[in-house]
Amino acid sequence: MSVLWLTRFPPYPPLYGGAFQYSRELLESLCRQTPVQALAYQDATVQIPAGQPITWHTLPYSRPSRLRGVLSDLPDVAFRFRSRAYLAKAVELARTSGAVIVDFIAMAWIVAPLKRAMNAAGLDVPLVMITHNHERSLRRAAARSFAFPKNLVIGYDAWKAGRLELAANAAADLVTAIIDEDAHAFANECDTPGLVLRPGYRGPVAPTRRIDADTPRMATIIGNRESAHKLLVLEHALKALSRHGTDARVSIEIAGAGDLAALAARHPDCTFRGFVEDMPGYLHGARLGLVPDDLGGGFKMRVLTLAMLRVPILGLRSAMTGTTFVDGVHYHGVDTLDEMAAVVPTLIDDTARLDTLQNTAFAYCRDNFDWDKRGEQLMAALSSTARREARRMRA
Repeated sequence: MSVLWLTRFPPYPPLYGGAFQYSRELLESLCRQTPVQALAYQDATVQIPAGQPITWHTLPYSRPSRLRGVLSDLPDVAFRFRSRAYLAKAVELARTSGAVIVDFIAMAWIVAPLKRAMNAAGLDVPLVMITHNHERSLRRAAARSFAFPKNLVIGYDAWKAGRLELAANAAADLVTAIIDEDAHAFANECDTPGLVLRPGYRGPVAPTRRIDADTPRMATIIGNRESAHKLLVLEHALKALSRHGTDARVSIEIAGAGDLAALAARHPDCTFRGFVEDMPGYLHGARLGLVPDDLGGGFKMRVLTLAMLRVPILGLRSAMTGTTFVDGVHYHGVDTLDEMAAVVPTLIDDTARLDTLQNTAFAYCRDNFDWDKRGEQLMAALSSTARREARRMRA
């Protein structure tokens, strides 16, 4: 079975962040199971790695005006990528494919017109929607965190995203989710069969590490901050740390890409590292990793990075939802940012507990987050969906 993968841009550096990482790893895992051709827009900064078994087709990209996006029936994240040229090329490639995969809410606009075109051509090809979050709830929650009138603009865009998400999922033949909670939400909204595909881990690993009094007394927040809601998450966390004086009692560092100059000016007691090329080397100097995401859903990919590089995790329980990590076993959980800020100075000195947490998290992550297994799961689901659709077409 040849599979067609439809995505925004080829998900390779310098495109970082959890969404691109998830897309890249799942795509590469699938191509080890079956031939894959992928369609994306060109990004001059992206270099597709040589020697890949994926056949890439790319189209020129020009971002439309933001004003037109506000007036569009699509949310901004999808309006940016809708084009007749992309749809036409997708229809052409679908004619020689055994299954079509649409990756991320940004490409959900193509599901309905592509499905209509395939049906009109008599193509018995299953279409799969790969989701990264339950966008309706995620974006509505983010909108509520902004002040007037920005909350109204973002709230309207969130409404459009939720409407598109529901329409795409209902039209698809299979919907995947990253966490159980999102899969349950989708199942309550439409009757399209679902599949949970948790992330795997294929990054650097720290085989051994011991947290003790010689480990630098530093807590870090890692992850890119190139979107508005991720910047807001960091701002909330730093305010809490400052409010409790934690940033004056413990070395607090922030590592990740983004325009953080304004936050750095407001929080001079924190160290802003920017993008870190050598994450294993950097995290070897950390005693504690913070996961302070009070906004946003889905699976925080950096949790696996922290676990596999043996950094003990202090996280909001709500942010750790979906990871399947157990509070008190694989990480230390708190309910609020104020509680997190208050706990840091005490927890960071309990090196025996931190060492136990990092050891149990590492073992759990090593045994349960395998990208090759995700590719196998997706391939099995594609084959099953194709057989089901073939029976339906014959009926």
